[in-house]
Amino acid sequence: MKTRHSLVTAAIAGLMSLPVYAQLFEVSTSREFQSALSAAASNSQNDTIVLSAGIYAPTTPGQPFVYNSTQGDDLRIEAETPGEVLLDGQSRAEILYLNHDSTNVPPGFSIKGIRFQNGRVTGTGHGGALTVLNTGLLLDRTAFAGNTTDRPNSGSAVLMNAGDGQGELRIINSQFVNNVVDVGSPSSNGSAIFLFGGSFAVTDSEFVGNRSDSCGVIYTDSTLDSSVTGSDFRSNRAARGAAICSSSGLLTISGSEFRNNEATGEGGAILGFDGRVLLENSTLANNRADSAGALMSSAVELRRSVVLGNTASRLSIVSADRDLHAENSLFELNQVPDSIDSGTVRCERACRIVNSVFERNTGAPSIKMVSGNADNLVVANSLLLAGNASALAFADANVRATVLNNYISPALLPLPESQIDQQGNILDQAYAGLDPGYHPLEGSILVDAGTSEAQLVALAETDVLGNPRIAGADVDIGWVEYGSSPTAPVVSGLALETLDASNLDSLSFSFNVELAEGRSLVSTELWTDEEPDYVLVSPQGGSLGGVVFMNGGAHQIRVRVTDSQGERSEAGYSFTLNSLGTETVVLRVEDQIRAACAEDLTDCGVDVDAFVAQAIEEARSACKSDPSSCQIETGSFDPGTISAMARGDWNLYGTGRDITDLATVFADARVVWFHNGGTWEAFSTQPDVISVLNAKGIPRISKIPAGRGFWVRK
Repeated sequence: MKTRHSLVTAAIAGLMSLPVYAQLFEVSTSREFQSALSAAASNSQNDTIVLSAGIYAPTTPGQPFVYNSTQGDDLRIEAETPGEVLLDGQSRAEILYLNHDSTNVPPGFSIKGIRFQNGRVTGTGHGGALTVLNTGLLLDRTAFAGNTTDRPNSGSAVLMNAGDGQGELRIINSQFVNNVVDVGSPSSNGSAIFLFGGSFAVTDSEFVGNRSDSCGVIYTDSTLDSSVTGSDFRSNRAARGAAICSSSGLLTISGSEFRNNEATGEGGAILGFDGRVLLENSTLANNRADSAGALMSSAVELRRSVVLGNTASRLSIVSADRDLHAENSLFELNQVPDSIDSGTVRCERACRIVNSVFERNTGAPSIKMVSGNADNLVVANSLLLAGNASALAFADANVRATVLNNYISPALLPLPESQIDQQGNILDQAYAGLDPGYHPLEGSILVDAGTSEAQLVALAETDVLGNPRIAGADVDIGWVEYGSSPTAPVVSGLALETLDASNLDSLSFSFNVELAEGRSLVSTELWTDEEPDYVLVSPQGGSLGGVVFMNGGAHQIRVRVTDSQGERSEAGYSFTLNSLGTETVVLRVEDQIRAACAEDLTDCGVDVDAFVAQAIEEARSACKSDPSSCQIETGSFDPGTISAMARGDWNLYGTGRDITDLATVFADARVVWFHNGGTWEAFSTQPDVISVLNAKGIPRISKIPAGRGFWVRK
């Protein structure tokens, strides 16, 4: 181990100078690292420890590397080459313990360019990889992967206790991947970070595949304000608030994305308790929860944000129990079953929705108002389009709202007029004059048709694209002012990759997408001439696979993409498929049934052999007696067939159209099973079944494609 000293001069009140010493430790082994930590803890100097490339594991079995200081000196731990230093807990111990045990002014701790993996917490109140006590911390270009804890209130990657509550956890350009809290109790919070007191500021970082039995990838127990900027939360799972659980204070989230996160309770992406969550220029997409599929907090504010493709079994997609404000935001393709108090957006006491867009939200009304009066419940300058289940509704007959200068599709009428004060709304025009990104076209009835009435409507200074909010005589209806410069994505090169293809083949299509600088792709949708509506799909590497057409001949597809600012574009492609003969269709049906029943379903109570034999015989008989019957049904699956089942029964069904609104279609089912590409997937709206499926790691059904079979238990 090499050590160096340097002398720095610090001016005190401009009158005198005192020497401040700094020591540099250069280490290359685990023992040298621990020796440097011990020396730094007691030398009364600001210290820097530089680790050369390599793997470092704690030197005492079952114990972490330890820095325990009673002095107020700064400590920096850095990789000589960022990304080439690994601190490995070997799944036996916490990795690093840093404690400032003093009443002195808290020092500054920082860690840069180091990867922590396979840490495992050894005691309550410690982090699986890193514990920091009584001070703040900077993590820069760090990574935490595969760290675990089975202790409550620990944090599988990082636990920070700020002591007096004023310390800040700053995270920059860092990754938290596949960290797990596995306690099985309500206190198993923070699958990546558990913060006592203090605040956090996350910038340009990733949180992917982390899992908690309770609350959040990030869990904070603090009243201070925190922030997330330019960061990505994907595929995280928890019982509540799968990405972030914030107790109080203001949580500001800007330029960030939350995708495919899942909570078995409330808050598919974010759960706030007593504070306010502000989401701006951000995206909540394809998150899931039992209630509040994307976001729940005491107070919620959304500015220039996209809420798309989220799912809840009940209540809402975005919910606030004190006040909610949404401006220049898009709510699209969200799903939540209808009930007396459910809605895509659900608000209590105070609600202002201004210049926002609602389209293709299914099940519950777009806006559900639970309590409040016409002074504090306002919907203005917004688009409520025909694809929604309904426009707005109230949970109580005494609730009243003000509805001003909106475009509301005639398909969503009538409105609950006895409970609204309205004026200036466009209610009788089926055509609003919009492009696919909900931008007003030339001559649109939306231009200058909004209101800027200051007493009820607080307009933003700009539209969603950053252009002036009022560009003409008055504000436009919708989230974009006419004439704003679009920066929509560009779709090109759409083509069929599958050679010599026929109907019933699994087809692949390739395409390219160009995005404006700083934007990402949020969703891809597919339309075919055999499916009347666009459906969400998941392309891989510019290729879209698994597309099946029931019939041969000429066909068309369209691909539509949406970016992180809600702008979208689409492209079309025409092609011709070979037509299969009757006997080939029979053989295809037989092969598909055998593949779907290849695994043992006896645990589900399904008689596999009987299902296979019966289905094949029926397919053969039908095709031989009437070749036209070999055509797969083109109609939608009727959920009423499940209602007619006896409780406890199992049935095998099929569908002629994609099933994407699972929560609505299977509301009366206890569990649904679907064989997808060699893997059994399941879906349920029942909390006890969801818990079992999650515990067993069974994938969740996202869609049942047309022409496929599935099993339902009532």
